Amino acid sequence: MARGCLFASFLSLLHSYAKDSASAVLQESNHTSELETSSLLSEKPKLLIPTPEFFPRGDGTRSKRECNTKTKRVAKLMQQNSKKMTVPCQPAVEVESYVPLAQEEVQHWVPGLTTGDKKMITSGGWLSDEIVDAGQKLLKSMYPHIQGLQEVALGMVLSYSIAKSEFIQIMNTGKHHFWVTVSNINCNDEEIHVYDCASGSPTSSLLNQIASIVCTPKDIIKLTYFDVQMQQGCDDCGLFAIVFATSLARGEQPGSFFYQQKAMRKHLVDCLEKQNITAFPIQKIRRHGSKIPNNHIQSGLCEM
Repeated sequence: MARGCLFASFLSLLHSYAKDSASAVLQESNHTSELETSSLLSEKPKLLIPTPEFFPRGDGTRSKRECNTKTKRVAKLMQQNSKKMTVPCQPAVEVESYVPLAQEEVQHWVPGLTTGDKKMITSGGWLSDEIVDAGQKLLKSMYPHIQGLQEVALGMVLSYSIAKSEFIQIMNTGKHHFWVTVSNINCNDEEIHVYDCASGSPTSSLLNQIASIVCTPKDIIKLTYFDVQMQQGCDDCGLFAIVFATSLARGEQPGSFFYQQKAMRKHLVDCLEKQNITAFPIQKIRRHGSKIPNNHIQSGLCEM
């Protein structure tokens, strides 16, 4: 009986010790949890999507579009990855500081052109395809019996409609000097005249374009460069091409005149706005333009 009482006392003491140990472990766990919570609250928050400031450009400037594009790209990659990517918060960024300077509003000006094209003409820039095409379309409407005067882009892919009678066509040479005027007016069947204000030599691109528009029963085309007024500077080849085309359409010989180069741009603007191309200002009459040594190219044969 004494042994039974001793065993009961031992069990009671063991149960008390286990209870006290469990209580101590629980208290320590709660204390650790409180410390971790306090530590997390004191840390800076983290973002899953980077702010635009995270993607600076090398030159120190950023556009709003660039930042937004990179942010969306990273966000998409993050969604594809199994692990989430965190990036420290950056200081608040003013959206207005990323808005690019407002560009000049572009509005319709004349058929096929905008106010931006007008500025290109008046500011002394090279004439674009659209401006050259607008000049040709206007000439075509005033002189419908003359073939050619097609969009210049067709020449770059050799897709001109073949001219079976007199034609005028402004062509892109494919070099830094862009524009020349090509015509068969006052030519023999196998001859083509080129009017070039920079006195350049024909490029392979130009020769192919001429062969693609000419209709002749001859196997060989004789290419003749006419002696015409040379441009001052290097930005007015498109202007001179339109001037030469206008002179030919009016039945004149472009090599017979010195044009007022400084007045050409204003005159072109006036013609486009009035939708009526008139003779460009002439400075003086010159001797008849002489012919420059010929080149021969293989023609594109067609049925007459």
